[in-house]
Amino acid sequence: MTSEADSSVAKPAPNPLPSNLQSIITSENSLFPITDHKFNGSNYNQWSHSVMIFICEKGKEDYIIGTTVPPEESSARYRIWKVENHMVMSWLLNSMTITDYFNALIRYWHQLDMLEDIEWHCPEDNQQYKKILEKERIYKSLLCLNKEFDEVRGRILSIKTLPSVREVFSEVC
Repeated sequence: MTSEADSSVAKPAPNPLPSNLQSIITSENSLFPITDHKFNGSNYNQWSHSVMIFICEKGKEDYIIGTTVPPEESSARYRIWKVENHMVMSWLLNSMTITDYFNALIRYWHQLDMLEDIEWHCPEDNQQYKKILEKERIYKSLLCLNKEFDEVRGRILSIKTLPSVREVFSEVC
């Protein structure tokens, strides 16, 4: 039986992340930029060299060169892979200017769109798919922005009908 004094002591809230994930986040996240060279579209060689030095130093180059394969979602390693993968993406995104970030996204999205080979049975399905895809892309691109964009992100996400990707870009910049 516990006394009344014992039961009134507040217990700390449990950490939602396992300790191994928390240690990855704590040890790998740095408040310092990974390079002094922000990618601006014309300094790729200098920027990529600086970024690779940083990422290799952290032992995460396999995420960049594509040799790290995501484990099955049911695997215990999946959450660790996901945290590390997002961390590396965050490092890359934070080393670019916002304009270059959106330009790179649009370029990659166009490349992905060209790889799709879907036969539509009616034009309305195609239009609906494009709307859903653009909405998902807007959400994902906004989620990857730095904390300094929290206000504009909140403003965009509070709009009942989401604007287009180009309108979101204009609002963020």
